[in-house]
Amino acid sequence: MNKHSFFKEKIASPMGLTLISVAILLLIAFMQAAWAQTNKPDLALEAFEHLNERRKQVGLAPLKWNAALALSAKAHANYIVVNNSLASEGHNETPSKPAFYGATPKERINKTGFIGNRTAENISMVSYPSGALATDSLIDAPYHREAEFAPYLEAGAAMLPKAANPSAINPMEFIYVINFGKIDARLVEKSGKPEHLFVYPVDGQKNVPAEWVVNESPNPLPQMDGQRVGYPISISANPEDRLIVTSFILRAADADNAPIIGELITTEEGKPMNSYAFWIAVKPLIENTNYSAEVSGTLNGRSFKRKWSFSTAIGIPLVLTPSATNLSDQADSVVTVKISGGTGQNYEINQIGQTYRSKGIGPSELILFTTEHPLPDTVIIRRSDKPCSGLVSACQLTVAGKDSSGKVVSITLSIK
Repeated sequence: MNKHSFFKEKIASPMGLTLISVAILLLIAFMQAAWAQTNKPDLALEAFEHLNERRKQVGLAPLKWNAALALSAKAHANYIVVNNSLASEGHNETPSKPAFYGATPKERINKTGFIGNRTAENISMVSYPSGALATDSLIDAPYHREAEFAPYLEAGAAMLPKAANPSAINPMEFIYVINFGKIDARLVEKSGKPEHLFVYPVDGQKNVPAEWVVNESPNPLPQMDGQRVGYPISISANPEDRLIVTSFILRAADADNAPIIGELITTEEGKPMNSYAFWIAVKPLIENTNYSAEVSGTLNGRSFKRKWSFSTAIGIPLVLTPSATNLSDQADSVVTVKISGGTGQNYEINQIGQTYRSKGIGPSELILFTTEHPLPDTVIIRRSDKPCSGLVSACQLTVAGKDSSGKVVSITLSIK
């Protein structure tokens, strides 16, 4: 799976191998062991702290770390790793499979002894080992954002590495699971007032991503799956509120002031979202641009209108940087290629291959090479002693990669 994966679950309780293959498997096992030792989970804690920073931006209280919720999150993350089940089972587990802990998020959370009035579970998969990226990927995905910015009091998380699917060039993926619990009853008591509406991006926020790739489950725009659209803009109220958004307008300050075309979404899989709504521009927003937003509707039957503004981030080119411009004619020569920049992380170097010109019909002598990925943003290419000769000329190595925005970049390296 070569893209973000997001799964959302809300629960309400009463309220024959070649030597190269062997080497790759050994590398994967080594990396899994290394990451397991550093999981605190350092990456999960980084994700948790980054979420609290984002919640502070919105005006929400920080979450407290809950060991029981962290245990249920780690149990499900481990199940996904062991069974490679993210795409097939999402939040569910099968009792007959290894590492089973509970069939549903509710069962797993209850098994830890956690007691709370409401709970929720979010899952993401990223190919770059960054807790902050895992959190932002969930906030970027509009249905998942609802739980990330809900008035929960506690949460626990886990982030574990797993071997990527055989078709993927990057050998590792990182499964992030966060469980939330206990809705803040004080906020519920204060509900119904327009000043307790939360918007994201917030008023005055800078460096907002200009785009988002539609790849969420459930999918807000199934007809645009995998396409780049504008960054989702959301409005939420407290859990017991009845929020009805009737109008959303977004304008670019430096343009002709015409409203931008987008989709207002107020349902999830056909069911109304009573206290949450979001809007998505059908085309990516413009980088380094000021935007004004205006939303109106009713909150518990009372009319409201909210205006605010934010600015998108300056575009940084996505680049591939090689340690050398060629693979020399020496056996075991090495070139390292690193991907950086772009509008998002979750880097994938997802294509490596040779290009050449044929001089005629007959056997062609192409080099052999192996690759290693110490990190998903880095590839090490090592050549054999076989020449690129015979009936071919202009031999080159093509390397391509992409970031979480879906942007693609490629380079060519000469083969001596």
